[in-house]
Amino acid sequence: MAVIKMTGKTQADLDAEATTAAAEREKAEANALLRSTDWYVIRNIEEGVDIPDNIRLERRAARLKAMT
Repeated sequence: MAVIKMTGKTQADLDAEATTAAAEREKAEANALLRSTDWYVIRNIEEGVDIPDNIRLERRAARLKAMT
């Protein structure tokens, strides 16, 4: 048997919460990608080793997502 819990929230409230939660998940994923690839940047600064193009592009996209 399904239980329905009354929250007093409108559908618009629920939609807004879902949108906010999705945006927060996207930012968290973007930040995780940046953290996991920070070593490329550090290696580039310390050793002068180029960052692979695909990593540069992924980081650029992640930064845009993390800032929105």
